[in-house]
Order: sequence, then C-alpha cells, then structure tokens
Amino acid sequence: MTHRLTGQCHCGNITVLFETEQDPNLLQLRACDCSFCRMQGTRTVSDPRGRLSFSDPSKAIHRYSFATKTAESLLCRNCGVYIGALIAVEGATYGIVNVNVLDDKTPFAREPEVMNYVHETPAERLARRKAKWTPAEIVEG
Repeated sequence: MTHRLTGQCHCGNITVLFETEQDPNLLQLRACDCSFCRMQGTRTVSDPRGRLSFSDPSKAIHRYSFATKTAESLLCRNCGVYIGALIAVEGATYGIVNVNVLDDKTPFAREPEVMNYVHETPAERLARRKAKWTPAEIVEG
C-alpha cells in the first residue's frame, strides 16, 4: 500500500508529495545535530524505495548550501520555511523532507533520533545519503 503524504511551506508556494510503501510510523525520524538544522527545528524522513517531489510553480525555492556543500537545503523565498534537502550524485537526485511541513504529522509525533555526522568525510556523507535518502525531483512551472 502506498502512503501519500502531502504538505507545503507556510505561504503555500511550495508543495511536497512524499510517497512510501513503508508505514510512516516506522520510518526513521531524524534530527540532524548541525547548527542549521538545530536552529530550524528540523525533523526529517526518507525512504530509498519511495518518491519525493517538491512542486515549485512560482519559483519560490531558495537553495542554500553550507559547510561541506554536499547538499542543498530548500527554503521558501517568501515565508522562509525549510522544506527539505537535495543532493545530486551520479546523475540522480535524492532528498529528505522536513516532516514539520507535512499536512498529517501524526506518524511523526515522537522524538527524533539525533544524528551527528561531524566525523563523516564528504565522500562518506554522499554515500550515506545516496543509500538512505529518497529519489527526488523539483517540478517547476
């Protein structure tokens, strides 16, 4: 059974569709320990066998990279909400979604696992993300 989780940024300019065959209650809920994610209060999920789509008809996505520049954080230019992150590796795009933007947060009403990736090399970071993140796309226009 496919679970379709939808959401949007605060102003509604960017919408999200996250599809997973897994029970959302069982997905690993993560809270990255980096300063950016802590300041944003992010809690993220992914499913390497799922699908993630960010719809951006008004071109509101602002891409922000910091530190190792191995991922692009996606924020709304209008309301400033962090909606997720993307990487491009070996011709494919993978992403995570911030569950705080999802319409139904019920499956994620639990404490996230705090993750600390400070000891990863950029190559290790990309390999982990490729293995664990969701195939993703941004649909513009």
